Amino acid sequence: MAGEPGPGAACAPQASSPKPQVPLRLHHVGCAVRSIERALGYYTRVLGFRQVTEAVEAPSQKVKVCFLEPSSASGTAPFLELVEGVSAGSPVEKLIEATGGGPYHLCFEVDDLDVGGTMNDRETKVLEIIARVAKRDVAGIKLEQQLVADLGIDSPKALQLMCDLEEELKIEVPEDAVGKIATVADVLALIQVTSHA
Repeated sequence: MAGEPGPGAACAPQASSPKPQVPLRLHHVGCAVRSIERALGYYTRVLGFRQVTEAVEAPSQKVKVCFLEPSSASGTAPFLELVEGVSAGSPVEKLIEATGGGPYHLCFEVDDLDVGGTMNDRETKVLEIIARVAKRDVAGIKLEQQLVADLGIDSPKALQLMCDLEEELKIEVPEDAVGKIATVADVLALIQVTSHA
């Protein structure tokens, strides 16, 4: 009969009152791989991605991660995150055993977690700490900058940076992290992984 709902009407999405829009931006796609080192060759040489962070280990999550971006991008999302399990108990290892690897997760960023984002506040705080240690203006700090060559953050300053990050962000940075970070993007990746530990 005309005007009566069809059989699937009970399952169809119902109109509701407007909700505040939370602008979501895809930050990265996580991809489970057996070996970041081997995967880097494929993604950089064959697919044209550019490595933007060194591989950083998050022992509490039993993974190592590394961020890449398309060669046509310039510090803009979405990134590709290679995720390698570092022990037999790693959820990534279990996924790879079951499926052979591949897409693992999507990570979105928002402007305000109260409406749906505190990570942006955390990223801003990390940049402020880096700027303070480097004795630079925070507006001049860029993801691709080398900590030593561009910002003058030598070994003593890098240790100070790690201590300040731990104290001000209430996190625990792995002891071997200092030797694995080379860029501002590396620091942000480390904080992201450590924050989810």
